[in-house]
Amino acid sequence: FLRFSISPFLYFSVSLFLRFSISPFLYFSVSFLFVIYFSEAVIGIGLESGVVLIDNLHFDFCACALYNGSKFFVGFSSGFVLPTRVASTFLECGYNQAFQQIGIPAEDTGKGVLGELSKGVLSRPQQVEQSIDMALLQFINSALYHVNK
Repeated sequence: FLRFSISPFLYFSVSLFLRFSISPFLYFSVSFLFVIYFSEAVIGIGLESGVVLIDNLHFDFCACALYNGSKFFVGFSSGFVLPTRVASTFLECGYNQAFQQIGIPAEDTGKGVLGELSKGVLSRPQQVEQSIDMALLQFINSALYHVNK
């Protein structure tokens, strides 16, 4: 989550992390963001990562949902393929543990395993930024995306 506060608004977030499968192809960890406001428009931001199975490859991606009080704007990042041994074990032992088992340790710089796999060229924060940018694309062009239904 990105959490921020601008007076006179009161913001708080409640996280509920669930691991579930919508289908045999899509696995998510879901976070819910609740925003209470006492004045004019507010934007709530929810961020999460997921893994989707496409053609026997597990892709890691990030998702962002913006909420302006009446409409949702959703964006996704690019995805990277999980190494085969990670893909076969992460549901049983956990994401980070699966990477540790193949010699990629949890790192403390915030770049995530994507930073390790790409030798520093890419990072988890960049992936998160992509998802936010894609959600903002809809937000700033909402007339094109939210036609009266």
